[in-house]
Amino acid sequence: MRIANGLTRNAISKLVTAILRKKTEYDVEILINEMNVSLSDGRARVHMNVYGDISQEDLAKVIKKIFP
Repeated sequence: MRIANGLTRNAISKLVTAILRKKTEYDVEILINEMNVSLSDGRARVHMNVYGDISQEDLAKVIKKIFP
């Protein structure tokens, strides 16, 4: 199933952005350009083309956290 409706993609983008901000405390913005979902065997597989925006300062913090 392809999620092509811009309104739906924008709503999901805002939801993902809010969750990431709450969980990581980084000022990040996610915009979903394309999203495909396939359902089989009781599993959902998601493929997304995403644009992300994060400050250089927050990106440096993420990199330091991943690679201490």
